[in-house]
Amino acid sequence: MNILTSKELLKVQTINVGELTDVVRQVVWKVSFCDEENPETVKSVAKVVTTLDVDNLDPNTYIEFSAVTQQNILNWAEAQQGGDIFMDNLKMGHMDHLTSQREELSFQEKDVLLIAKA
Repeated sequence: MNILTSKELLKVQTINVGELTDVVRQVVWKVSFCDEENPETVKSVAKVVTTLDVDNLDPNTYIEFSAVTQQNILNWAEAQQGGDIFMDNLKMGHMDHLTSQREELSFQEKDVLLIAKA
């Protein structure tokens, strides 16, 4: 099963840090996993809340909130969580659910009223 992964930004909260304003502090984001062959029926979603480290910001590399992109924020959140290791662990945590959904695609439902009671 080939699993596709997508990320979506849901919510951003900012704070002021010294002279820097609207510093992204907390990010709520969604990671979706789906089977490439059955993306509408074999899928699993994780909601992640990430608090970004703002203790050692460099004013020279700081990106003003008006210039930041959703992709920037998602990259920061993923890196704060642990990057590829975090994403791999998250995916592994959803594999049983995805595998079960994929297996269920081959099931055939039968009308229980047509089955003798005794």
